[in-house]
Amino acid sequence: MGKNKIIIGIIYLLIVLIFLIFFFRYFSIDEITSYDFYKDNRDILIQFKEQSLIFTIIIFICGVWAWVMLAGFGSPVVLFSGFLFGTYLGTILSTIALALGATTFYLFANFFVKDLVENKFGKKFSYLKSFFEKNEFFYLFLYRLVGGIPFAISHVIPTIFNVKWKNFFFAHLGMVPQIYILSTIGNSISEIINTNDTPPSIMEIIFLPKIYLPILGFIVFILLSISVRKKIFKKGW
Repeated sequence: MGKNKIIIGIIYLLIVLIFLIFFFRYFSIDEITSYDFYKDNRDILIQFKEQSLIFTIIIFICGVWAWVMLAGFGSPVVLFSGFLFGTYLGTILSTIALALGATTFYLFANFFVKDLVENKFGKKFSYLKSFFEKNEFFYLFLYRLVGGIPFAISHVIPTIFNVKWKNFFFAHLGMVPQIYILSTIGNSISEIINTNDTPPSIMEIIFLPKIYLPILGFIVFILLSISVRKKIFKKGW
């Protein structure tokens, strides 16, 4: 078993390394965070999507899977999905892709660091065990819906409770409300870029109805999540 873990771990590191080499061979951090990059490439991306939607979806899902395995968080890719695919398709694709990436992350964590996680966090989260034993899927769903734990860590904590991977995967439906809001913002950013040759100021962007309304919705959702979390999980997360 020990040798198998080492081999799988080496394969995983090689995949990560190949992805990083490939990515930074063509892009730099400054480039992909600039307004001009998205302005110049928006039409190219959309044209490519329209010519081969299925292939674009496959590339996106594989890219998100790699991103989650590497970075562990999903907000940037959800914004990008709204930017490229629009609000509704972006929401669907992001939910599927994030679920695939997170579930793979969970399986790796369950195989490699389960004992470490249990020793580190077992006592802190022991009070949740009774919740998961009552209805594993429901509380995993709620766990995703109300949040409160960084996305990457939330893939690891369930290893303490030996949750089934199928329940872990489908419980990501609980993230649909927040994914929908972020996809809406991404779609609005795409429209702003399409109609502005020069980058608008942050304040101009924020106070556009297409932007501030989803942001307000996101804030309301977070506040409601905190309230629900306090009522159901009285000890906090």
